[in-house]
Amino acid sequence: MNGKREFLENVIVKPNLEGKKTIGNLELHRNGVSYISSKGFRLDILFSNIKHAFFQPCKQDELTAIIHFTLKNPIIINSKKVSDIQFYKESIATADDIDMRG
Repeated sequence: MNGKREFLENVIVKPNLEGKKTIGNLELHRNGVSYISSKGFRLDILFSNIKHAFFQPCKQDELTAIIHFTLKNPIIINSKKVSDIQFYKESIATADDIDMRG
């Protein structure tokens, strides 16, 4: 990485960080990823703590793209130990069939 920030905007994280649906940006760094919510809450995950990483792209019949991390060592979110974290982005590219025949 040569100085250019790589990030995804308007990403939702599960489990929720602030007690409800949390929206923020997911940033890629040299040694891990950082999630920063719109209210300033920060969650850092080091690559060295990621056991498995999965990516599910958004398909035609689905409305979300998902990044899932299974961690080697759990982290604490809302006073609970968490080993699985998902980041997802909802697609708003949907089309309505408008038929003007009367």
